[in-house]
Amino acid sequence: DLLKKYNLDLSGVRKVSGNTTVFKELFTSEDGQLRDFSEIVNPNTILKPTDIPQDYLKAKYIHICTNYPETQYELVRYLKENSNAILSIDTLEDYYYDDTKIDIIKSSFDLVDIAFIDKEFEKLYNCKAQVKIIKLGKEGCKYISSSKTFIKKAPHCDFVVDKTGSGDCVTGVFCALKSIGKKDEDALQTAVNIATESIKNYGMF
Repeated sequence: DLLKKYNLDLSGVRKVSGNTTVFKELFTSEDGQLRDFSEIVNPNTILKPTDIPQDYLKAKYIHICTNYPETQYELVRYLKENSNAILSIDTLEDYYYDDTKIDIIKSSFDLVDIAFIDKEFEKLYNCKAQVKIIKLGKEGCKYISSSKTFIKKAPHCDFVVDKTGSGDCVTGVFCALKSIGKKDEDALQTAVNIATESIKNYGMF
């Protein structure tokens, strides 16, 4: 109901059986930047290529959000073969530090156009994505491509309430603004600004 208020295309949204997927976090630093994160996932919520409506394949931008590495790779391969969209992808800390997963994560990041990378994930810095956006936490974001490199600083935030979804704000806002023709510099600064606003309250909105 909340998303409907924003006139979004929800044709790809559906209910699945089983318990709600639950995310838990324990803040481990006073400024809220460091946290321990865990999840209990309902396997029915794991996205498969067959779940993607055919009309979605006509999109200008498609973002592959955080997920199991095998799931991300399957989605990237499918979208590369069935869509002309500009593909972006995001990282998930739980699997980056698993040595058995890093190769498949790297394979996905090599195939996309835009890679959003947490600053700690140095093994992905040399992936083949044409654009790399390094998420620097409270410092903002760094944009890297073959033609330019720049940093957009985050506004100062006196007190962090909940940074859940702040990285998703960066990816969503940047790609949405790029899809309507905004310049990289302007799109990333707005994305960083909105991500900073998001951490001032609980939840992702």
